Amino acid sequence: MAKTNVPKKVLDLLAEVGLSTHQAGWDCHGTWVMYHKAAEKLAGYKKVKFDKPEIIHQDVGQKEVVMLVTGHCGGITEWSFGEATPSNNKNAYPYAMAEKRAKDRVILKLLGFHGDVYTDTEIDDQLQQQLKRQAERNIENTSEQEVKEQKESSTSNNSSSVPMSSSKMFDKIKKHIDLIQRKGYKENKEQLQHEELVAYFVECNDTHFKTMDKKHVEDLTKEFFRIEKELKFYIERAK
Repeated sequence: MAKTNVPKKVLDLLAEVGLSTHQAGWDCHGTWVMYHKAAEKLAGYKKVKFDKPEIIHQDVGQKEVVMLVTGHCGGITEWSFGEATPSNNKNAYPYAMAEKRAKDRVILKLLGFHGDVYTDTEIDDQLQQQLKRQAERNIENTSEQEVKEQKESSTSNNSSSVPMSSSKMFDKIKKHIDLIQRKGYKENKEQLQHEELVAYFVECNDTHFKTMDKKHVEDLTKEFFRIEKELKFYIERAK
């Protein structure tokens, strides 16, 4: 079994509120995952305050919700999106799940934990399997163009400390979304495209969206749901 590493800064704050790692989270294949209730307790301890959430996208019939949440702590402000769709949420409360995911992401950012730990609102069996298959397909199906883009991106990041502009990041993400749409798999094309699209959207939410303008993120989110609906239509028709 892989060793579970909990960052020291997380351990220190848990100790301040009297929680052990066992009480505050669980081991997911070697990665420590924080419970939502523990994240809320830490937020209360640090006096995190939230603005009223903004609904970016909602479709009650399809059980789809995307919510923007902004939080404040000690003069610092952070924001993030929470999304709930049938593909990543199996309960009957998409609004509550979208809010939980958005708040948890904001809490982790405000506490300085983002990128080091996840909360349990992010982790489910379906997502774990999607990410696993995504990694396997990346090895088999990465095109020469993708390799070139990755090398160029790596060279750019290593040679300059200036972050990529929101417009350039928007174009880069949009280009990759288009690439996912164009990929031709030998079988189960729409299903594989859908899984890769969802995994990529989660990755962008964790790594890129936090540095981008809200308008660009909103446009990408709407584009994601437009493509996802189209893919789900073909998937259902093929059953």
